[in-house]
Amino acid sequence: MGTKKSNKLYAAAAALAVTASAVAPGLTADAATKVTVKSVTNPASISHYGGYTFAVKKLSLPKTVKVLLSNKKYENRSVKWGKVSYDKKYIGKYQTISGTVSGTTKKASIKVKLNNYPVDVVEPKLAPVAVGEKLNLPSTIDVKYKDGKVIARSAKSFNLTAEKTDKAGMMKLSYNYMGKNSSIKGSIAYEVKAAEITNVMNEIKDDMLSVSADVKYPAKDAKAEVLVYAFKDMTKEPIKVAAELKDGKLTAKSAVLPAGTHAFAVKVGEVVSPAKDFVIEAPMVKEVKAINATQLEVAFNKAVDAKSVFADGVSGTLATGVLKFRSIDSVTDGTLTGKLSEDGKTLVVTSTQLLEKRYDVEVDKVKTVTGVSVEKFGKILTIEKDTVAPSIVGTERVTATKVKVKFSEPMTSAGSTTFKLADGTVVSGITGEGVLVDGGMAVELDLSNTSVPVGKEIIATIIGAADKAGNLLTPNPATVSIQKGDKDGVAPTVSSVVQSGAKTFEITFSEALSSKPAVSLDGVIVSAANVSIDSKDAKKVTVDAGAVLTGDKVVTISGAVDGSGEVQAATNRVVKFVSDTVAPKIVSSAVVVDATEKAEYLELTFDKNVDLGATPRIDVENSSYVKDYVTTSIAGADLGPIAIDYKDAKNKKVLRVKLDTLLGTTTDVEGAKYALNFSLTGVTSEFNVAVTSGTSSFTRGKDGVAANTTVQTLASSTPIVQSSTNNSEIVVTFTENVDAATATNAANYIVGGAIVESATVNSANTKAVTLKLKADSNTFTGARNVTVQNVKAAGSSVAMNTATLPITLKENVAPTVTAKLGADLKTITLTFSEVVNNDVEKDFDVYSETTKLAGNEAVVLDPTTKKSATITLTNVVNADQLTKGISLKALPTIDIVDEAGNKLSVGDKVAISNN
Repeated sequence: MGTKKSNKLYAAAAALAVTASAVAPGLTADAATKVTVKSVTNPASISHYGGYTFAVKKLSLPKTVKVLLSNKKYENRSVKWGKVSYDKKYIGKYQTISGTVSGTTKKASIKVKLNNYPVDVVEPKLAPVAVGEKLNLPSTIDVKYKDGKVIARSAKSFNLTAEKTDKAGMMKLSYNYMGKNSSIKGSIAYEVKAAEITNVMNEIKDDMLSVSADVKYPAKDAKAEVLVYAFKDMTKEPIKVAAELKDGKLTAKSAVLPAGTHAFAVKVGEVVSPAKDFVIEAPMVKEVKAINATQLEVAFNKAVDAKSVFADGVSGTLATGVLKFRSIDSVTDGTLTGKLSEDGKTLVVTSTQLLEKRYDVEVDKVKTVTGVSVEKFGKILTIEKDTVAPSIVGTERVTATKVKVKFSEPMTSAGSTTFKLADGTVVSGITGEGVLVDGGMAVELDLSNTSVPVGKEIIATIIGAADKAGNLLTPNPATVSIQKGDKDGVAPTVSSVVQSGAKTFEITFSEALSSKPAVSLDGVIVSAANVSIDSKDAKKVTVDAGAVLTGDKVVTISGAVDGSGEVQAATNRVVKFVSDTVAPKIVSSAVVVDATEKAEYLELTFDKNVDLGATPRIDVENSSYVKDYVTTSIAGADLGPIAIDYKDAKNKKVLRVKLDTLLGTTTDVEGAKYALNFSLTGVTSEFNVAVTSGTSSFTRGKDGVAANTTVQTLASSTPIVQSSTNNSEIVVTFTENVDAATATNAANYIVGGAIVESATVNSANTKAVTLKLKADSNTFTGARNVTVQNVKAAGSSVAMNTATLPITLKENVAPTVTAKLGADLKTITLTFSEVVNNDVEKDFDVYSETTKLAGNEAVVLDPTTKKSATITLTNVVNADQLTKGISLKALPTIDIVDEAGNKLSVGDKVAISNN
């Protein structure tokens, strides 16, 4: 180290040099002092992070470098460096930067290494988020580096600001990504969405509104509901129906709503969908239409209550005033019964008469299952004649040994059925064929006979079955496969024995039965006639003891057979029978006009079944009536006791008495309003508790004229006979003179396997009808069923009960013939379509155009085949005759017939072939 003096001298010299330089720029210090820079010491290399733009601490090169002077002294000289290149090709590599050193031409250099550094943050695309929900941030965010690489960095290193989702809109998250000596600031956009309600659908069922919708982005804890605006009144508070929102699907169902046009909207949180209209229909009849020759369908828009439709509240006879169905074209009105569909929206009505032409239809007094009245319906319904052929729609296995064959519509004849195995072997012992069940919709075949093989396919061939309009089954004949099942190894057992009435009890078995059991009470056998299998549930057996049951009884049950043939073992049950000591009550009274007599009856309906003694009576006591505002009293002695009876023996809750009889002569006043008090005798409950009195109020109308109700029937002896001279004619004979209009309706006659073309009544015998079968329609000789229906007696308003009788018919397919001239020009050979017979009468004339070549020719039948014959002419046929053509013309005396007696069909002539 130099002395202080020398240091001062050095400093002075340096100052002088700087001054000299400033005064004369071209004069360097070296020149002034003769001291030169011998060398430059390059600074140490630099490794830099962060690049330039995003670097926290920018790259800084040394401001001076150390130089060695010619006097062997060192000093720091300022340096001006060249530019550092931030090109990505230098990333991770050293680049040499040159510097200009003050006071010398010598250059300094420094090595600079630019380490890879981030240049951009790849903004992630964030999924929209619902109001109040947490933003779904990625765990990493991509950072792009100078060398082009993209590296996923933890989201935590971005110093993200707090998210905000308290309201809908476009939002931003600010970030500051801190790398090594780098900081990149920016923002990430995201959207907070309000609820989106789409695909809003609605359905009306049972007067309730069901709504569904797709919902995206519901706000957190948002309340979902459907707003119902009754009668589209948006000014009033809506009905709020809570909705369920799950997995993006909204569903809601309202309570029952009133009829009318309403509106609804879906609300999720504060978002409400556009309102949609919907209609709750008032209960109404949608349509009435015929579905076949005897049935019509009444379609309701809502389920209706069977109690308002049927007299018994279940099915069958319709309640008074429910359906008026009157012909306006003089077609006989039938008795109507009905059955409701399971959903309660379709009533199928069956008439005992064929439905055709125009009817005045009125539906009234029907209520829905919710008790709302169905709007009264009326129309004129035109029904075309039924020409649609019925068909077999399938089979139903009732039990292992019982099979139902089901038809497409009610049938009037089941035709005849034969049974064979697949190999053609005839099967015998099957019963039930030809007997219609289920209102004509099926036949039930019983295969329990031991002669019927088990487990083998049996082909049932049905021929001649016809619907109520006489349309034959298609195809005809039709076949269906059935099979007898084997015993299942499990015998039926008794599940319960329950009292069902004063004199009756019900036995329930573990399975359906095919044969009823033997039953005894305290060892006394109950008549088999009083034991029956329930027609609707074959597991149940109804027993009528014939007397009131009281106290403990031992019920012995044995021998019931299930569908597979297993037999129930005898079992004993102790049953406690109890008595009902409460007398029946009159729940309603009404005046009803009898459809046949046209007379008014007072009908009394009780709350339970009533029994009638030997002489049940009703006796008017101390009553009155009002006519023209004048009240007239009726003393008990004015009228005597009158017989009262069931309206229908099958319904023991309803009694009736004719008002003309009940009110006598002087106290029977048309238009008067009666308030009757009466006593009853001989009327008791099934438990023998007497009904003694009752009251009724009504207005007396006027009795009409009773209709002629004579019921036509078939003659007791040979009622249906085929003509002995014409196989296409059948004569049907009745007990009464016939109503010609119904008797000449061909649709009222069904001949199995044939077509009835016409029906004729001759004035010579108005109890007989001649049926003409369509030519060639009866294709085989054998047993048939002939059904006669809807024919009335002359002057009667009541149609006959349908009658089906077996008859053996000869086929009516007429034989045909072809003719050919032989090589000898005089022998004509006739070939018949089937075996024929020929008597002695003359058969043909032979013609050439209008010229008779031979007359009164008798054919000579081949005695062996009986299917060919010859005619031999006296003279040969010449060229002119042959050119004009020759033919046979039948004589009135022709007697060529087939084996069934059908006369040869020849038309106008039979051309004689020359080939």
